[in-house]
Amino acid sequence: MDQLLALRESWEGLLARAATANVFLTPEWLMAWCRYYVKDATLRVIVVYEDGELIGLAPLLVEHQSVCGIPLLKQIKFLGAGVSDRLDILAASGKEREALEQITGWLFAQRWDVWDVDELSEASPTAELLPRLARRWGAPVEVMRQSVCPVVKLPNDVEDYRSTRHREFWKKVDYYGRRLRKEHELEVRFNQGAADLDRDLEGFLDVYRASFAARPSPLTDKRFADFRRDVVGEMARQKRILLALLLVDGTPVSGQLCFLYQRTCYAYNLCHDPSFSKQSVGTVLQWEVLQYLIEHGYKEYDFLRGAEAYKYRWSASSVYHQRIRIWRNTRKVRLVRAALRVRRRSQANPIGQAGEVEAEERSRPAGALGLIPQSNEAIDRPQTGETE
Repeated sequence: MDQLLALRESWEGLLARAATANVFLTPEWLMAWCRYYVKDATLRVIVVYEDGELIGLAPLLVEHQSVCGIPLLKQIKFLGAGVSDRLDILAASGKEREALEQITGWLFAQRWDVWDVDELSEASPTAELLPRLARRWGAPVEVMRQSVCPVVKLPNDVEDYRSTRHREFWKKVDYYGRRLRKEHELEVRFNQGAADLDRDLEGFLDVYRASFAARPSPLTDKRFADFRRDVVGEMARQKRILLALLLVDGTPVSGQLCFLYQRTCYAYNLCHDPSFSKQSVGTVLQWEVLQYLIEHGYKEYDFLRGAEAYKYRWSASSVYHQRIRIWRNTRKVRLVRAALRVRRRSQANPIGQAGEVEAEERSRPAGALGLIPQSNEAIDRPQTGETE
């Protein structure tokens, strides 16, 4: 952590010059993540300088993956893996090749077995350059599509945005808002770090817990709630937070926890009280949020991971992510990879049902190697959206 803190000023400067910069690569996000999700792992933050200026930063960690308590593989991962929706190696625009050559050269001089690069935008220079550089070192490389993030492009004017959707869609959205206002006292709160942020965040977390009470996961537990409290406080100090709440008769019933960075709004958590689903409270709040962002000059609203149909109803287009897995070409690693292939074949269903096996393999958590349990596995963050 001291290493990260010492880099903070130059790190922020690099973010301003990097084409791949996003909110999940900021010091606030990754340092908060380290406080809650790093256990038996070693941080490896690789930095590249040119003429005294930081041009590359790879925020990584190394952990041992074990089977039956026996350390088997040394795995490299991104800081932030699991709860971050877009990760990358930071490099100054125009310096991506130089930075990546230095980073990969240093890493291939170290001892490790597998390097998982998760949630990497397919448009990133890293997606093009990293597999080529790894293969130069004789490393087997696997590249696979991992997830999709629907993104809404925001125009300068609310009416221009309304023109992107058909008339029947807006008739429904407007009707939901009118109906709710007729039947209840309605309030919409937007908090970007005001004095009552703690109150609004606790109201949001109450709605979040109610929204997912029927399907608990590690991302509805106390650790994830505490992580969000911590990161919201950090982001608020940098004016990078937007917490939106819809209150019905004084009670929060729908919420959005969003992070703001370079005129993009990242919709990290969306939720609503299930008892108000028929009132379309999520849809009403979604429209309020989009109007607010347009009026304040934001250019993108990123729904983040998950291809739920409701996201595309707001004129979203797809941004695809991929996973790159780089293996060392050693005897031990070749044996592990052979064992994984045997395991997949042994799990094959009878003839005619192979598609189900393929689906199961695709659904494995990011970074999971099959035989190797993960200490920080990636789990899809729950989101709720209404289907009208």
